[in-house]
Amino acid sequence: MTACAFATTGCRDPGTPAADSGPDNQVDGNSEYPAPRTDLVPAAGNDSTFELATWNIENFPKGVSTPKIVADLIASLDVDMVALQEVQDQAAFEEVVARLRGYDGLVSSHTYSDGSYQKIGYIYRTELVSVSGAFLLFDDNGYEYPRPALKLDVVVKTEPAVNFTAIALHLKAGGGFSDRERRQEAIVLLENFLRTAVDGPGNDRIAVIGDFNETLSGGAAVFAPLTGSADRYTIRTAGNDAAGDVSFVPSSVLLDHIVTTQEFDEAFADGNTIIPRLDMQMSGYEGQISDHLPVIMRLPL
Repeated sequence: MTACAFATTGCRDPGTPAADSGPDNQVDGNSEYPAPRTDLVPAAGNDSTFELATWNIENFPKGVSTPKIVADLIASLDVDMVALQEVQDQAAFEEVVARLRGYDGLVSSHTYSDGSYQKIGYIYRTELVSVSGAFLLFDDNGYEYPRPALKLDVVVKTEPAVNFTAIALHLKAGGGFSDRERRQEAIVLLENFLRTAVDGPGNDRIAVIGDFNETLSGGAAVFAPLTGSADRYTIRTAGNDAAGDVSFVPSSVLLDHIVTTQEFDEAFADGNTIIPRLDMQMSGYEGQISDHLPVIMRLPL
């Protein structure tokens, strides 16, 4: 595991990390584009909750209109912070941030050996959220993490403010034995990191969000390091899985999850996790946006 710089949305070359990777280079919404729609789908958020979401936007963007629709969906869902996976065009990611109002964003510096990438990015509401300390986790563990996880220190600007660490990940896809073995070993590394952080001097309020590419029911061995320490971690999507909720539309399974530490749970008290059926709420969702649905954790402020 090593810490690396991250690329902000101000990076001009999508295949090269920015020379200055500090948060001052982040792009903010501007008037180049009209304000996004806020009525495309029903809102998931409101003024009394903090919404933290994960959303695999599948080989983003699928078309020239995809950035506009993604911005419209984020604005309509009214979420405060979302981790995105499979960003394949950094300029298109920048367009999403520019189309939004009152949001900022950053994206991973990671690229594959051939210069291509499926980046992880964050978009967040600046009035409520401030971020710092972004770096890549498990950058030297390419077998377990073909795409390094992206860690971020977050402050929710309530009164008093609450801080936590977000870790967005995108684990190995595929249904083969080696694919599952790689996911299993990735969770072992993750749990070791979480345990060290909680037991050590680091922030013990941690939320892990992302595309695990694994179901809870079918991947018991994969999730065992987390489920075997129920006194330490809460799998926030366990109830959704039990209820038959879906995040990966083609197979009607739940692959995207949110895991929080006990200390995070204590800081934010009770909350719930929802998965809006965007594929049923708008026409052409899979063709224009993604085969995954956003998973949203709503926490009372």
